[in-house]
Amino acid sequence: ATTLGTVGYMSPEQVRGETADERSDVWSLGVVLFEMATGKRPFDRGNMQATMLAITTDDAAQADSLREGLPKEFSWIIAKCLQKNPDDRYASAKELADDLAAVSKAAGGDATVRLKAARPSRGRPRLWPSVIGMSLVVGLFAAGLFWWQTKPADEPADSSAELTSLEPSGPPRLIVARIENRTGNAEYDATTELVTERLAQNLSATGLVEVVPLSGVLSAMQGLDLGPSGEMSEATLLALAEETNARVAITGAIFSSGNRLQIQGRIAEFPGGRVIATIPIIETDPAELDSAVREFEQRTMGGVAMYADNPMRQPLPDIPPRFDAYEAYAEGLSGFDRSWGQLTRIDQNMEPFHRAVALDSTFSRAAVEALLIANAFDWGGKAEKLLDQFTNSGLQFDEYESILLEFLKYDISGLRTESLGYAQRLHELYPDDMVCSILLFAACKRNQLAARSIKVFETIRMPSDMRRRLFGALQMRGLANSYHEIGDFEAEARTLDEMTEYYPNLMLMALDPVLPYAAQGDSAKARELVTRVLSLPGSRGQFDYMVWSGCDAFRAHGFPGMAVDLANFYLAQRPDEGWDTYLRHNKGMLLMRAERWNEARVIFESLVEDGIASKLSRLYLGALAARRGETEFVQQIIDEIIVPWQEQDGEQGRAPVWRAQYAALLGNRDEAVRWLREASRRGQTPQSMWRHQPDFDSLLGYAPFEELVRPKG
Repeated sequence: ATTLGTVGYMSPEQVRGETADERSDVWSLGVVLFEMATGKRPFDRGNMQATMLAITTDDAAQADSLREGLPKEFSWIIAKCLQKNPDDRYASAKELADDLAAVSKAAGGDATVRLKAARPSRGRPRLWPSVIGMSLVVGLFAAGLFWWQTKPADEPADSSAELTSLEPSGPPRLIVARIENRTGNAEYDATTELVTERLAQNLSATGLVEVVPLSGVLSAMQGLDLGPSGEMSEATLLALAEETNARVAITGAIFSSGNRLQIQGRIAEFPGGRVIATIPIIETDPAELDSAVREFEQRTMGGVAMYADNPMRQPLPDIPPRFDAYEAYAEGLSGFDRSWGQLTRIDQNMEPFHRAVALDSTFSRAAVEALLIANAFDWGGKAEKLLDQFTNSGLQFDEYESILLEFLKYDISGLRTESLGYAQRLHELYPDDMVCSILLFAACKRNQLAARSIKVFETIRMPSDMRRRLFGALQMRGLANSYHEIGDFEAEARTLDEMTEYYPNLMLMALDPVLPYAAQGDSAKARELVTRVLSLPGSRGQFDYMVWSGCDAFRAHGFPGMAVDLANFYLAQRPDEGWDTYLRHNKGMLLMRAERWNEARVIFESLVEDGIASKLSRLYLGALAARRGETEFVQQIIDEIIVPWQEQDGEQGRAPVWRAQYAALLGNRDEAVRWLREASRRGQTPQSMWRHQPDFDSLLGYAPFEELVRPKG
C-alpha cells in the first residue's frame, strides 16, 4: 500500500480519534518543518498502518542529526512541536512564531517578523485560522533556512517585515470532503483514501484553486463529530464547507454493483450547495479499478478547472471534461496571448485546440471560437485553410457551432452582409452568450455600423479576466476604433487607457493611444508616447506600423505638418541598427510619411534588388511614380502585379485598393472611387480607415468618397 500524505501529518490524538485542538495543528506544522529541514517525514514507515503506529509510539529523530549544519535551535523547535503529549507542545501558533522569530533574529542580525492573529471572515469560531497562521510560520522558517544556506556573513540585515492574514480572496477555496468506500469491503479503504489525497494534491498543484489541507478537513470533521465512517449527508457537507470556509466541495464514493464496482462524484458550490458538475457513474471490473479511478480523477479535476478558470466562458457541460483536455485548451489560449501579431504562429496556436477536441469533444466550441481569434490575426490566408481542416475533421457540431462555422466561412470570404446575418441569428438564439454578443459587435464594425457596434458592446458584461485575454482585448481595441469612427475621441482614449493598463508593455498596443492624440492635434502627447514605447524591449516592427498609422491619422484630421514632424521625430529616435531585412520596408513607409520621397524610393529599390518583399516594394515604387506623374511606369506595375493579383481568389479587395491609390495620386478621382467600391464589394474593411490613407488625400471632401467611407449606423 502507499503511505498517504494526510496520515503522515496527523497528530497522535487524531490517529486515536480523540478531540483535536490547535495543538494538533502545531504537530502537523512540526512535521512540515521537519520535512523542509531534512527532506524526510519523521514517521513515514512505508504503509499507512505502520505510519499511524509510529505516530503514536515512536519518537522523531533530531532534525540536526539528519542534516549537518542545521541550527540546533531549529531542531529544538521542531522537537517541541512533535511531543506526543499535547500539553508538552506549543500552546498556540503565536508561541511558535515567537520562538522562530527569536531564532531568526539570532541567526540573521536584526531582522524581525511580526505576525498578526488571523480571524475568520464569517461563521462561528473554527480551527482553520490557526492553520493559516501556521502557514505564515512555515514561510518564516523557510526564509530562515534560505538565509542560513545563502546569506553572506557581511550582508546587512533585511528591514522589518509584517505578515498578516487577509480575508479569503483570489482562487476559490476548495475541500476534497471525502471519497467514501460504500462497498462494504474494507479492502477498498486504502483506494478511497488514496483518491482523496491525490485529488487534493493535484488540484493544489494546478494553482486554479486554494485547496484546504486534508489535515484541516479532518480536524473540521472531528469538530463536527463526523467519524471516519460517518455518512457525508447534505447537512454535514454544508457544515463542513462553512467550518473550512470553502466555496467548493468535492464528494464521491465507490459502490458495489454485483461483481463490479462503480465510482461516482459531484462538485458543489457553497453556501447554497448548487451542484456545479456531476461525475457520472464509471463502472469497472475490480481488476481495472485503477484505470476507472484515473478517469474519475480526470473528470473531477476537469470540472473544477472549468469552474475556476473558463476564460472563453464555455458552457459547463453535463459531464465534466477531462483535465488533460482542459490543459490543451488552456495551452491554446496561452499561445494566442503570447503571440500577438506573430502571424506565422496561427496554425501552431490552433494545434492545442485540436488536441483538446480529440481528448474531449466538450472543447469543440472553444476550438471554433479560437478560429475567430485566428481570423482576427489572419493577413496571410491561413484562417481559410484552418477552417477547411476543421470543418472536414469529421466532428459532429451542434447548432451553435454550425452557425458559427457558417459565419466564419462568409466572413473569411469577405461577404460582410451575409456574415452579419449569421451573427444576428446567433445572438437571437443565444442572447446571454457573451461570445455571440462579441461576434455581433465585430460584424457590425465590418459593416461600418460603428454606432450600433458600440450599443452592442455596452450590453456585454465582460469580466476582467476576459479583457486580459487576447480575444477580449481585441474587442476592446475594436471598441476604441468605433469611438474614433463616430468622432468620440475622449471615449476612444478612455478605452485605450484601460486596455494598455492590462498590457502596459505589449508592443502591439503600446502605441494605440496615438490615434486619439492625432485626432485632437496633440503632437506633444504623441511624441511623449513614442519616447516611452521606444524604451520597451523587443522588435520595433509593430511600433513602426503604429507610428505611421498615427502620422496618417494626423493627416486625415487636418494636421499634415504634425504628421511629417512625428515621422521625422520617430526616425531620429529609433535605433538605426534595427533597420535590417524586412524592417527596411518599414523605414521606407516612415520616410514616405515624412515626405522624404527620394529616400523612400532608394529603400524600396534596394529591397527589390535584394529580393526582399519585392512585390510589395514594387507596389510602393508604383505609388511614388504616380506622385511624380510617371503614368508609363505605373501602368507597368498594374499589368505585371495588380491585374494577376486581382484575378486570384481570397485577396479580399486589396488589389482594387492599390488601383484606387494610383488613380487618386494621378488625379483620377472618379476612377479611384470606382475601384474602392469594387474593393468594398470584395470585402475590404473598414472603409472608414481609407480616410487615413495619405494616397487618398485628393479624395478628402469629394462627395462620392465621403459617402463611401462614412459610418453607416
